[in-house]
Amino acid sequence: IIKDKEQQEVVINQKKEFINQKIFLAGIRLVKGKYHQCGVDLKIFNCYNKTIKYIDFTVAAYNRFGDSQKDEIGNSQKSGRCIGPVSPREIIHFTFNELFFDKNEIIKSFKIQSLKITFVDNTTLMFSGWNNIKTHYQTAMF
Repeated sequence: IIKDKEQQEVVINQKKEFINQKIFLAGIRLVKGKYHQCGVDLKIFNCYNKTIKYIDFTVAAYNRFGDSQKDEIGNSQKSGRCIGPVSPREIIHFTFNELFFDKNEIIKSFKIQSLKITFVDNTTLMFSGWNNIKTHYQTAMF
């Protein structure tokens, strides 16, 4: 909850910027799971005028040098599905903390390779490649 009036204004302005620039990815970070597993926490902002039903994604794992990294059982990419609804202008976290088995803690970051947004009317938007997806990414202050 934001109590400071100045901070509230900053958040309102950033949401307007996200809507204008079609920023839907407001955060992505590595999270640890149980039994040497790790995964990703996605912060999604619905910058569209329709309610989101699903977000299907594929993430690729990277080591500390930014090189593609396989986990202990040979996976370098994993897919997941975020299940809404996510209303317009709503922000929500989706956490998948058991995507990769990383006993030696070599995986240090993720990049989204593909992302498909399905709205409740079953229309879709598809984004492929991190270079394209990162144009829709900015860390949110809210």
